[in-house]
Parts: sequence; structure tokens; C-alpha cells
Amino acid sequence: MQAPVNHTGVATDPRLAPVGLAQLLGTYGARRRGAVLGLAAVLLALSSAAALGIHASAAWIAVAFILPVALVAAEMGMRAGLATAALGAAVVILSPASGWTAEGASAVLPRSLALLFLAFVVGRMADRALRSRHLLEALLQATTDSIYLKDRNGRYLLVNSAAASLIGQPASAIIGHTNRELLPDVAEDIARHDADVLDSDSPAHYEITGTFGVNQPILSVTKSPFRDASGETIGALGIARDITEERRLQAESTRFFELSGDLLCTVDFEGRLQSVNGQWCRTLGWSVEELIGRPVCSLIAPEDHDELLLASREAHDDGAPGRGVTARWRTADGSWRWIDWTLRTVPDEGLIYASGRDVTQRLADERALADSERRYRTLVHGLPGTTVILVDRTLRLEFASGRRLAGASPSPRELIGGHVNRLLPAAHGAALQDACRAALAGEERGFDLVSAGDDLALWIRTSPLRGDGEEIVGAMLIAQNVHERIERERQMGEAQERFRRAFEDAPIGMAVADLEGNYLEVNQALCEILERPAGQLCEMSFAAITHPQDLTADLKAMADLIDGRQSSSLTEKRYLRANGGVVWVTRTVTIVRDASGAPLHFLDQVQDVTERRRFEHELRHLADHDPLTGLYNRRRFEQELEQQVGEVARAGPRGALLVLDIDNFKYVNDALGHHAGDALILSVAGTLRGRLRESDTLARLGGDEFAVLLPNVDEHEAQIVAGDLVRAIREEATVGSPHHHRRVTTSVGVAPFRAGDVTGAQLLISADLAMYHAKETGRDRFALISADTEQPDSIRARS
Repeated sequence: MQAPVNHTGVATDPRLAPVGLAQLLGTYGARRRGAVLGLAAVLLALSSAAALGIHASAAWIAVAFILPVALVAAEMGMRAGLATAALGAAVVILSPASGWTAEGASAVLPRSLALLFLAFVVGRMADRALRSRHLLEALLQATTDSIYLKDRNGRYLLVNSAAASLIGQPASAIIGHTNRELLPDVAEDIARHDADVLDSDSPAHYEITGTFGVNQPILSVTKSPFRDASGETIGALGIARDITEERRLQAESTRFFELSGDLLCTVDFEGRLQSVNGQWCRTLGWSVEELIGRPVCSLIAPEDHDELLLASREAHDDGAPGRGVTARWRTADGSWRWIDWTLRTVPDEGLIYASGRDVTQRLADERALADSERRYRTLVHGLPGTTVILVDRTLRLEFASGRRLAGASPSPRELIGGHVNRLLPAAHGAALQDACRAALAGEERGFDLVSAGDDLALWIRTSPLRGDGEEIVGAMLIAQNVHERIERERQMGEAQERFRRAFEDAPIGMAVADLEGNYLEVNQALCEILERPAGQLCEMSFAAITHPQDLTADLKAMADLIDGRQSSSLTEKRYLRANGGVVWVTRTVTIVRDASGAPLHFLDQVQDVTERRRFEHELRHLADHDPLTGLYNRRRFEQELEQQVGEVARAGPRGALLVLDIDNFKYVNDALGHHAGDALILSVAGTLRGRLRESDTLARLGGDEFAVLLPNVDEHEAQIVAGDLVRAIREEATVGSPHHHRRVTTSVGVAPFRAGDVTGAQLLISADLAMYHAKETGRDRFALISADTEQPDSIRARS
């Protein structure tokens, strides 16, 4: 093998020279050195013959110079060819003078000029070919694709710098070697593809993966036969491109597509589904095979066709933003789910890309919230003689119910969006505003607002209004017209009987107590609130019927009243009824003093707020608990899960998430009815409660799906709990009549917490994947998804 030649980073075998002896002889790989030596021998024989007196014509001598002139011009360019031709012309011209030929100068001169012309033509052709060669080598060097040429024996004849970098060797060190010497790990695969191309004499395209140098790329290779001037196949020409990153991105895209919690799909312009991800099957129950090629309109409610069709047409516009549309979609079991869609079109592909999210539960929650709000407003509007107002943090009215607070002031409903100080005349608006600001700071206030000149007599209570996170989002203002009470209090100084009548007839509980808290007098309303007779109460102190947890605050408030640090005290507290029951009340306490200011006794005003407290508690409970089982609902469980995720981020991966699904639950509902299904869910919930620790969190996510949050367990302990729950459901949970029980089973997915940035939603997806894997592998078992990966093949099922 001859030494390789390297031009601008492209190494080639000398036999591939675009012009030269090889081309002139018309053969591939001609023995150039032998041809030159033969020519030298002919010239030497002619010279020897002339020296011996054997006369030859100048024509023959000229012919003898044609071949060397052409060879030199072709191999070395125009200048070397002209020099050789000049030498030959000199010999031809001098031959008559030397006696080699008898021809005259007129015959010899044209032949000499012919030699020069031949050298010029052939040399110019060689120069052009050389420039073409340099241009080709520059193009080969500039491309990022690996380009190479091998002969029929697999030896490299040409490589560019990209190919040399791929192989991991200098270009000059590759020429003349085979893949067995350079790339032993992939040599067999490459040789097989080379043979296919050479045998079929047609191009081929394939992908190959293996060790190339120090890397393991994925290559896209195009290979075709390489022919010589006569058309004979003398080797294979290859072009290779590294598509490792492209394949990685495709894999990531596919993984995201499949694991997304949204419904992802593509639809052609005829409205047929072209691809769907796994969330379709989980949400709607159809298999992929049932969905691919199916018209979209066959899956949505007829009344939603027009809106979805309009959204699809708008999405056809190139560059149009994603259009949102909500429609009902039919599930495999015949029910309907509300799906919120966003559509975008890729015109070049002729496809509509759609992303959907199941909003059925959200819409149901919104309807439930609206119903709850409607009931609340109905209750508030029905309170007799009471005005209820809600203000935001800027002291502007958000809600109002009831009559105007003063005769000349606007109706509260007319002031929605206006400032709270407009509810009363200017002289009293500031007091109302200050009370609301105190409520926004977390302080509850209750006070009377009386003005004879403005015909104003109100009892006003302000309290903080808290959101789900217990943060204060506004203030509640409750006002009652107390004209009658003020009038009675004024008249009590005139006649004790009139005072007593007013005391007894008060619509709220009232009592007079001495400075030690012993009841002196009580009215009937208080007796009804406390469910104790008046005689019994007058033998007791308020401390005896106060809930122990509230007594300290009451004693402090009474001390503050006696010492003059407060003029009145408003608290919400608990009293104990005779049967041991608890009643929540709003207690307003003022101290009565004599003319000298010395304290005489306390005056208690008590309103029963048990029903309001119960209503508020029920609202909070309904917001966080499942109405059937009393377990946490999905909303509250996701809060607990995110809190545990934050704890894991601080303290390290410890704990696990379990998702349980009752096997064949649809059969129970269909065969035995929804009452049996509810009974089964209650049975399973009870079984799960009995098997879990107090520190574990149990929730019903919806339907027949439950979730368990296990803090402070490792992967092995989580599997033990999952196996115990599977056995407990199998052995304890039943469905059917008292005389005919059917055992039920469950499938459980286990997702241990892991290190790194992970959300509760991602853990739920992982646990769901494991749970569905448990179902697919036979049910009545659990499946574990590894803590360090979410690949499906990492899920292990356990009976």
C-alpha cells in the first residue's frame, strides 16, 4: 500500500487521483512505475540505435516523445509538460543535423510544434482537474457529515475530517486499513451492510449503534456503490450522520407524551384520531386500538359538535393561537366526562395537536360550591332584623343582606363595591371603619352605636373572615337594630318592673352576675340556651358551666372589666348544658357601676351561635372530606401530599405513596346496584382504617380509588404495608347480602418518595402507573415503582 496523501484534512489513497497515469491507461490501480520504466527503455533503445548508425526518421523520434510528454503533463501539470515537450522538440530539430534522419527542417518543425501543443492541452486539463480535486476536498472538509470511500476489500481509500473524528484516528492513519483494525466492535455489522450494497449494486440506508473511538453514537448511514470510469463497481461510498441527540429527544418526547397527566392526541384534517397517549385509556376507558382512526365526533355529545367544529376550523389558520373548548366525551362504560381542550395546527404536517384535561370533578365542585353559596345566602337573607355585610381587605362591600342601617343612609345592597363608611352618616362611619380594620387585624369587636339625633341604635359585631389557609381575607359585619333595647334600658331607671319585663323578654340570653361570677338573675332565653331552669342557674356561677378550656379567658376578661381596662367584653365561648352537651355562644359582658363608679355587678348578653358554628364546621368538613366515607377527599389529600413532599425535600427521601383501586368495581355497580357499590366502598374504607397507623393519611380520591400516605417508611416497609392491605381487603371486605357474601380484591400501586425535585402530582402519576401495572398482571396484588426511575420496566408486581 502506497503512502496516503492528505489535503486540507481529507486523506485519499494515491490510486484515486482524478487525472494521471491511471486514467490514461484506463485501468484502476495501474502499475505506474512499470509503465514509466518501460517507456524509458523504449527511449533508451531508440537513442542506442541512432548511436549505432541505425537511421530513424524524425517522425518516429517525435512519436517516441509523445508518450512521455503526455504522461509528464498529466501527472505534473502544464509547466512540466511544456518543458518535456521543449526537450523533445530540440531533439527532433537537431536530429537532421546529427545525421539521425535525412528529413529537412520544414518537415521536422511542425512535429516539434505539435509536441508543444500536446503538452499545453494535456497540462491545462490536468490543472483544471487538480483545481476540481481541491474544491471537492474543501467541500468534504466543510461538511459535518462523515464521508468515506472503501474498496471491495473494505480498505479505506478516502475519509474526511468528520469521519476521522468519528473513528477516533488521524485521517492519514485510516487510509489503507479496514474496520477490523479500526472499529472491531462494529466491524461485522458494517461489513454485512457493505456486502449488501456491493452485491445488490444499489444504494442502502440504515442505522447503526456501537463503539466508534471513545463514543457510542447512533449513526444514520447512506451507502452506495462507487464505480470507475468504465462503470465497474470498485468500492462503496458512505455518508454517516450522528443522530444520537435526535433519537434522545424523540425518546424523551415519546416518554412525556405517554406519561403526561393530560389527554394528548393528534387529529387529521378529516377529524380522525391519529395518535393518543395512555391518559385517554385511563380517563375514558377506551383502548388505543379502539381510538386510532376513529372520528372525533363519534366520541363527543351531539350538542357539543358545533362548538368543537368551530374551534377546529379556527385552529386551521396558520399562526393562530391555541383555541380552548370544553365538551362532553363518552367513556367506554357509557358515562360522560367533561374535557377542556386546547387546539393548535401544524399545517406542514396536516395535523391538529390537541391537549385535554378532565374537568368533570372541577365542574362538579364548582356546582357544589355554587349550591353551598346559594344556601348560605338564603340563610343570611332569612335572619330576622339582622344586616349581614362582608367587606374585602380594602373595606369595600362584597356582599350585603338586610335593611339599611340608618334611615337616611343607602341600602347595603346599593353599596356593593362601595366603601364601608358609606353605610352610616359621616359622624358614625369612622367608628364602623375602625371596627372593620380591627377585624382585618384579627380582632373581634361588638359594640352599640347609638345616636338620638340620627335616630340610630345599632348593635354591631365585626369579626375576621378567614380563607382556607386561615389567612384573613376580609371582615364580617353583623348589625342589629337595638332601638327597643336602648329604650328599655332607659326606662329601667324609672321602674324595676319595666326593667325586669325587658330583661325577661329579651330575644337573647341575659344574666346579672355578682363580681365573683355567681348568677343573680337570668332570663328565659338564657335558660333555653343552656337548657337549665332559672332556679338551678341562680345557684351556680358562670365558671361552673363554662367549658374548662374557655375559663381562663373569661376570668381575665372579668378582671379587666372590674379594673376598668375594658368597658365591655365580647367573646365566643362554650357553655356546658345539663346533659353534658356543649353550646357555642357569643357572650357580651359589661359591668354595671354605681354613681361613684364602683363596680356593682356584671350584665351578660348571650346569643346561641351553635348552629352557625356547626354550619361553618360542616362547610369546612365538606371542603376537605369525602361525604360517603368521611375520609379526606382528593383536594385535602393533595395538600397533605405536597406537605410531605416538602418535608422529604428538607429531610431526605423517606416515605411512600399508595394508590388502591377495587378490582372489578364496575361489575359490582352493574350487577348489584349503586347501593351495593357504596356499601363496598364503606367496607373497604373501614378495613383500611383498621390497618393503618394514626400517623398515616388515608383518602378517597374518587369512585373506587383510595390513596394512603405513609410517612417515615422505607421501600421494604412500604411493600409490607401494601401486601397487608391487599390481604386485608381480600379477607375482610365483602359485598352482597347477609347470607351471600362475595369477597373482593384490590390492586395497589406503591411509589416511594425519592430525592430530587418532585411534585405530589408526579408521585400520584407514578403510583397510578404502578397500580395499573398490578391490575394488568392479574389484580389482587401490589406493584412497586422504583424510587430512582419511572420507566415502566422498573415496575415490579407482588401478589
